[in-house]
Amino acid sequence: MNRIESEASSLSGGLVVKEKSLAKRFWAYASSLLCVWFFVCGYMFYSASGFRGRGLSYWDSTLRVRIGQTGLSTSDLLFGAAIYCGICAVVYFVFGIIVRRPFAILCAYVHLCMSVKFLFSAASYMRKIVPSTPLEVLPGHFVAGFLSAQFFLLVYCVTGIFSAPPKNEYVRLT
Repeated sequence: MNRIESEASSLSGGLVVKEKSLAKRFWAYASSLLCVWFFVCGYMFYSASGFRGRGLSYWDSTLRVRIGQTGLSTSDLLFGAAIYCGICAVVYFVFGIIVRRPFAILCAYVHLCMSVKFLFSAASYMRKIVPSTPLEVLPGHFVAGFLSAQFFLLVYCVTGIFSAPPKNEYVRLT
């Protein structure tokens, strides 16, 4: 049995996708990893938030900064970041099957790096702040940097919506 036959499953009806070039395989692999990276980052944010298994024993409820009129604790920010990363993981899972253009995948990795960097740096900034009344405003460069990262997510999603699915070469093994 050769390599292609071993990759076929009974559910696929003997059809196997055969990628032609190394570059296509690389971009397909890079696209599928985005979901995993966001899931890992979401788990890291969730673990750091203090919202563990059986209770809120490590939850930091001390309000440290505000965004607009909303007060935030470090745990609030980290838990919100975990939810955000989970939503991004679902988006990248759904679009990862059809988005294979190198430019779009590079935009997605820029989005990943910028979003995680600004969320982690905002959380570390908040941990250093001594709670006070009135609450200190979260500096604008954290918010602006995080919002500018969303442009790259928009480019990726628009590419996913308006691009045709990748053309694969199928081989029947019967």
